[in-house]
Amino acid sequence: MQRYARQAERLGADAVISLPPSENASEQEMLDYYRAVGRATSLPISVQAVGNISVDLLVAMSDAVPNLRYAKDEAGNPLNRVGELCRRTGGRLKIFSGAHGRTLIEEMRRGFSGSMPAACIADLYAATWDLWQEGKRQQAIEAHGRALELLADVFLYGLEGTKYVPCLRGVFRNATVRRAGAGKGFEGAARIVSGDSSPLDEAAKKALAETVNALKPWFRA
Repeated sequence: MQRYARQAERLGADAVISLPPSENASEQEMLDYYRAVGRATSLPISVQAVGNISVDLLVAMSDAVPNLRYAKDEAGNPLNRVGELCRRTGGRLKIFSGAHGRTLIEEMRRGFSGSMPAACIADLYAATWDLWQEGKRQQAIEAHGRALELLADVFLYGLEGTKYVPCLRGVFRNATVRRAGAGKGFEGAARIVSGDSSPLDEAAKKALAETVNALKPWFRA
């Protein structure tokens, strides 16, 4: 971990993000881990909060690690936690969401600093975000509705669907994915990404292609 962080800084990265050492690590183990990340680099750090990472622990991390500036909150219900996190850290800790950006509109209403969703339709999320920041809320809601149509399919077909969309968009040449999920100790994080997925058979590929084709007028790339 420390080697990765130092290498990222040498290569000019803007920040680093890290899952905890294990989804089921103790609070002290998690705190010690992010202190070690903070000592390894001067870059801003984001914690990917999963499993049992509580609001109290995130606040303690923010107090103990000066360059821990962000949290990608996927533990519990982030919508119910963001207000307390912002208040207790004085806005010092910037809160981002994940989980494919399904609740992006409500997140913006509640003061999230941003979203780190799956990358396959990043431009659709960006359009929603930009419209909202411009005060065009009705248009933002309509834009996100278009993204949700594809997200429904992505969740239905899991990681394979998530990767097949960039194939349809010309980013990747194949949709092969590893079957091991997020790895030992991160079963909950894997479920957030893949859900209860169905096989990506020919019918599924056809459905995804039809939806992607319908959304082409709104893609930025």
